[in-house]
Amino acid sequence: MAPKSGAPAYDTAKAAVSRLTTTLAPRFESDRIRVNCIVPDWVATPEVKEYYDGLTPLERADPRIPPVLISLDEIAQAVVDLITDSALTGRVLVYWCGQEPALVAAADPGYGALEPYDSKWPPR
Repeated sequence: MAPKSGAPAYDTAKAAVSRLTTTLAPRFESDRIRVNCIVPDWVATPEVKEYYDGLTPLERADPRIPPVLISLDEIAQAVVDLITDSALTGRVLVYWCGQEPALVAAADPGYGALEPYDSKWPPR
């Protein structure tokens, strides 16, 4: 798991959205509502990229600083995948910098187990 951001309200909100997503999974059966979410690490928005590019090598050595940023295209593709893949509902896609995206295991309210994920998930 990635280090905490140091912003308790932000971390709590992120955890709440993840838990809300997993608890809404059963709504697909009764109401045909699909809910998924992405829990990203640092995304290369213009502001984040400007900050990141301005860091010195010493500052980048800090374990709270990721080795790379997630591109906007990678996040956009993940959003499209979660929207269009009807096999996914109530799923949390964990997208940490420098690591392959992974899904929190179905019915897991936390990060106890992750399943590999790519745009071809589930295998067809």
